[in-house]
Amino acid sequence: SQLASLLKAGLSVSSALKGLQEQQEGAPLAGVIEHISRAVSESLTLSESMARFPRLFPRTYTSVVRAGEEGGMLAEVLGRLSASLKAEIEVRAQRRDALGVLRREALRAVDRGELLLLDVGHDAHLLALEAPAPVYVGVDDAPAPLDEVNLWLARELGVAEPPDGPADAR
Repeated sequence: SQLASLLKAGLSVSSALKGLQEQQEGAPLAGVIEHISRAVSESLTLSESMARFPRLFPRTYTSVVRAGEEGGMLAEVLGRLSASLKAEIEVRAQRRDALGVLRREALRAVDRGELLLLDVGHDAHLLALEAPAPVYVGVDDAPAPLDEVNLWLARELGVAEPPDGPADAR
């Protein structure tokens, strides 16, 4: 959003990147900003410069930036991308928090003997119990998606359902 604001203020991409570089000095991504700034100064476009860092800027991101460059709407596009990334980060944080609550409640239910969670390879634990509670053991070759399991578990435990979003919250 800082780069978008600088561009909206009328700075060129090169000048805006240099300004951003000065603001970010010592920040974790300062080196990346410096490389992008240098590449733009040497006549690459912003999208081409960003594409040199595919782990930070996926192809879809750089494609959108390229479209903004070609359409003369770079500042607007960068503003929208920034808002979209902020929203995604918020959803990931909400999902991570909800899954954390879900896991804690599941473990409490296990401690109370109200829930039994098994993982493949841990069935031997059942055999070692003196008086195991009745257990349904199901095996299939089409396991339920993790999101469905999490939703079911949240409903059973009476906790908030995790929001839809990236499943990488661990």
